Amino acid sequence: MKSIPLLSLFATILGLPIASTAPTESIARGESISTRCINTKYDQGGWFIGECLTGQDDTTRIQSSVYLRNKIVFHKISEDVRRLDFAVAGYNDGYSQSGNCWDCWLTNTTILTCKCNYVPGYLTYLDLESRIKVYNGHLLSDVIKPNPTPPATPSKYLFPSNDSDRRWGIGGNGTCEIPNLDPSVCEKLAPSCDGGVVAIDEAPTHCYQVFQSYFGPFYFRDLQLKGSAAWRLEGWDNDKCEGEPIVKIEPEQKDTCFKAGNLIRAVTIVPGWNGDPW
Repeated sequence: MKSIPLLSLFATILGLPIASTAPTESIARGESISTRCINTKYDQGGWFIGECLTGQDDTTRIQSSVYLRNKIVFHKISEDVRRLDFAVAGYNDGYSQSGNCWDCWLTNTTILTCKCNYVPGYLTYLDLESRIKVYNGHLLSDVIKPNPTPPATPSKYLFPSNDSDRRWGIGGNGTCEIPNLDPSVCEKLAPSCDGGVVAIDEAPTHCYQVFQSYFGPFYFRDLQLKGSAAWRLEGWDNDKCEGEPIVKIEPEQKDTCFKAGNLIRAVTIVPGWNGDPW
């Protein structure tokens, strides 16, 4: 005989609706780098890299990476003493841009060690484990984006091993919208789909608005992804990146110019490989 839960039986007798429990969305739980990853290293281009267990079994790993230069600051303790620390709200100047640190490496699985000025003995340390965890094999940080969510599947693209090949570039045909200025003046100084770039960097970048030195914001009619590394480029028709992007360019589509329909006013560039998008 099939049994009926007592609460359901009373509800049926009294003619009451039975509340159903809605499924809750599972949140990936970050795990320890020390216990899940091997072959961790700091790349002088600013990336922390490791080979981490995905949870599929006891042996399957993927290589993934986190960009550190937009997440770490050279924190001032006193007038003459400073140390490495994670940024409070992200996008602060990183230690490498500060001009005070000139060499960094890992002393074990997660301890970043740097030679810096204003530090007794010139060495300062930071445990990356405190703000970077492993999510289904993916190294992700919560410094800029809290509660990181790993991709559903690992990427087919590889981390670019050569520092000089890691940079992305943005190209394409564009214009400016400036009162009393002929757009052709701006367009003559801008790159085109036939060559040139308006921005070059090596960091994940969100909702970036390109500026021309003399004319202010620069907008794209056609958008082009440049560089040899596997980056993804998206373009929006508003400067706040609200709604869906009107252009999406995959790594294998680089060097191709894509017509947008509307002017592209801001772009986002994230790694196509297993890299933290922030």
